[in-house]
Amino acid sequence: NQGVSQWTIPIDWEYLVKLEPLDDAKFIALFHPPDAGQGLSLARFYADGYLDASYGREGIFHLPESLPSHFVTFKRQENGKILAGGYLESPEPECVIYRLLPDGEPDPSFSARVSSPGGQAFHLLSLAPYPDERVLVSAFQGEQLAVFRLLPDGQLDLSFGENGFAFHPVAGFRPYDLLLLPDGSWIALGAGSQSADGWPIAAKGLPS
Repeated sequence: NQGVSQWTIPIDWEYLVKLEPLDDAKFIALFHPPDAGQGLSLARFYADGYLDASYGREGIFHLPESLPSHFVTFKRQENGKILAGGYLESPEPECVIYRLLPDGEPDPSFSARVSSPGGQAFHLLSLAPYPDERVLVSAFQGEQLAVFRLLPDGQLDLSFGENGFAFHPVAGFRPYDLLLLPDGSWIALGAGSQSADGWPIAAKGLPS
């Protein structure tokens, strides 16, 4: 049918957030279930759309129900681990990143919850993993782009920027993607909100 395949995924979800292919023809999906109190979930599928029951719990990893469902993205590391990131608005603004092992179980060696400097709303939007398991993170805080780097265990890398953060005062910038360049510098790609339609923006930063 004009090169389009259609199949039914056996999961009760409200909407799909993101898909990413894997090297073995499987793919990972981040989705939002109908019950908002359940938070978001990651599932792994075979190429034909059937759940891979060997991943997580019968094919699915459920982000903790105790957290709000503001998980917005995930990225696959070169070693097959998956980073899932989002943000909390209460009791205090902070970015939260989980790392899952290739089998969908939480990685006990990684824990990342980064509080907002200054206490303003702090919305994570994109992740970029390094080969050595460090992670570059972009978010927007108020009217500026915020970028920070995590060490392999999830702790804030205080050698990055100023006290661990680099800020770029671009009004309304939403960094929807983050690219690492071979020299260690980075580019954040997104959109601004100066008009009703928004407008594309790219910002580049130094390695540290």
